[in-house]
Amino acid sequence: FPYTTLFRSKTQNNTYLKQKEQNKINAKIKKIERDITDLENKITNLNAQLTKPEIYTNYEQLTTIQTQLQDLTQKLEANMNDWEKLNESLTSFQT
Repeated sequence: FPYTTLFRSKTQNNTYLKQKEQNKINAKIKKIERDITDLENKITNLNAQLTKPEIYTNYEQLTTIQTQLQDLTQKLEANMNDWEKLNESLTSFQT
């Protein structure tokens, strides 16, 4: 019957669209994971700089690095929140 064929087409189309959306989400997750790693590395490097006497004895350099650390930490938290939301939405596709 044409109805059965039509129904299968919609189901197949729905599956295709779900898979396409999952692929988009997976790509975003991978990018965010790379960004998180990059931010964590930058934070580690800045924290290492804070232990150097030429940095922690120079108020201007110290405040510059602390400001950078705050900015990077905020970006890291935002990325982690985005990562969590994307993983939750990906899980909803699997249920």
